[in-house]
Amino acid sequence: MAVIESTDSVVLIEIKTPQTKLLGAEHRDGVFPLSPALSAAVAQTLRYRQSLTRSFDSIAADFPRRLTLGEPRCVVLAGHSAQLTSHAMRENFELQRERMQGVTIVTYDELFRRLERLVALLEGTDGPRA
Repeated sequence: MAVIESTDSVVLIEIKTPQTKLLGAEHRDGVFPLSPALSAAVAQTLRYRQSLTRSFDSIAADFPRRLTLGEPRCVVLAGHSAQLTSHAMRENFELQRERMQGVTIVTYDELFRRLERLVALLEGTDGPRA
């Protein structure tokens, strides 16, 4: 569980490895489901949110600052987009993660690119060098 300092809101983050498979085997004709490992990570994160919501008052009592519950954001950090070796795989992954409600899936390479851009912005440079 992480707390966003500016708002004291709660974010649940499930961290897997960069080697975590993003997609399973092709189901048929260019249809690739999320991998069992990624599906399990999403399910686990949703279970964490349910548990947090049910026990929020007792959990929040242990924090020195007042926490804001709202609808806790959930993030799964897993895999690497280099695994998506075809257009069909990239399209399937994007379709599934963008339509998933309540959980954001971010790959390691996406996270690193976002951090590079943020650092470049803060330093006033043009951005990361390829």
